[in-house]
Amino acid sequence: MNTQHQSSFLLIGALLVFIVLTEAVAQYCIRRCKEEQKMHLFILGVFFYAFVCLGLYIMYDFRQMGSVNLLWSCMSIITIMIIGTVFFHEQLNIYDLIGMILVFTGLVLIFIKGH
Repeated sequence: MNTQHQSSFLLIGALLVFIVLTEAVAQYCIRRCKEEQKMHLFILGVFFYAFVCLGLYIMYDFRQMGSVNLLWSCMSIITIMIIGTVFFHEQLNIYDLIGMILVFTGLVLIFIKGH
């Protein structure tokens, strides 16, 4: 892997992590708003989603829209399911776990052989 390709790969990874974590914070705020009926949490969630859009906008310079959305969706599914389980005590059944494993496997394949 040459230096330019390596730095591009690291930037894509950093942007992807930024997008996923920012969306996770947004989802957390919106979910808390639903429980606590505090509108400022909803507004905060929308604010964080604006940063998700910014991250996507930048990432389109490096990858195709389909690839970006696939990577983001896969990582987001796993992250949001973990947040739901840890912070909101949502239960995962065997099908949820199998689905997460399949999503993770797909994510690995995309990173290894994707374009």
